[in-house]
Amino acid sequence: MPGTKRSRNPAQSASRGAPVSLGAAGLLTGIAAGAIGSFAYGLACPIDSIDHLGIWHVAPVALMGLVGRIAVPPLVRW
Repeated sequence: MPGTKRSRNPAQSASRGAPVSLGAAGLLTGIAAGAIGSFAYGLACPIDSIDHLGIWHVAPVALMGLVGRIAVPPLVRW
């Protein structure tokens, strides 16, 4: 088909979708994982005080963001 450019190497086309900033990709992956876990935990949690929410619902999201920032970049490096 004229006008379409096909890559001959599958690794080249896979690397086009690779993240540019590995640190940011890890941070956002960790925050997303922590937020999903906190949401699931929050559905069953009967305590709604501000201290409890800050320590047991928000802090794990920040911690998972830090863990993702450190752990993910070596895993997604091309």
